[in-house]
Amino acid sequence: MKYPIYILAAMLLFVGVSAGEILDHPTSFDLKANSGGCYNDGSYWMTGWGVGAAGSYGGEPFENFCMVWESPCAAQTESAAVDLQFSGGSEKIVIRHLDGASNLDSFDVLVNGVLVGHYTDSLVSTESWVVSEFPVSGITGNWAVALVATDAAWPLCDPYGQIAVDYINVEPDNEIPEFGLIAGGVAMIGALGVFLFMRKR
Repeated sequence: MKYPIYILAAMLLFVGVSAGEILDHPTSFDLKANSGGCYNDGSYWMTGWGVGAAGSYGGEPFENFCMVWESPCAAQTESAAVDLQFSGGSEKIVIRHLDGASNLDSFDVLVNGVLVGHYTDSLVSTESWVVSEFPVSGITGNWAVALVATDAAWPLCDPYGQIAVDYINVEPDNEIPEFGLIAGGVAMIGALGVFLFMRKR
């Protein structure tokens, strides 16, 4: 998929900045909105976010989140990004977002322009807030995390927008796949040791 040039340019710009003097970037990003636009609790870098029409979305007021694709949902504006800090270990990008009535809320997740995950709309014509997780590893430092709408704009994208997002976090991924295998191996070795000990008695 071709991503909007402005979001890729913003990522490249941020890469240059992140290699310099920007420190203490967040591992969590709580998105808020008002009549003036989209904002966050700190002065952290963000781009492309929009505000939906006033009202309730899945039971939450429009001030509690921001839109990836802002009304009027013009071409080449279907992306939005924030900067987050990664430790380099096994982590996951956690996103709380609305799977809405449009059935067109699918999106890609990119870190520094590299695809790391995809969410597919449930195709259930209700409005439900869901939490999606996208595992990552080996990423160190401050990087742009972008969401890109992959469905066509729905008929009411103007004025409501598309893909509402409450927060984006980077969290430790404690579900390490190898752990079960290692634990199983340790248990087998322990059982074998007990068996040999009993045989020698």
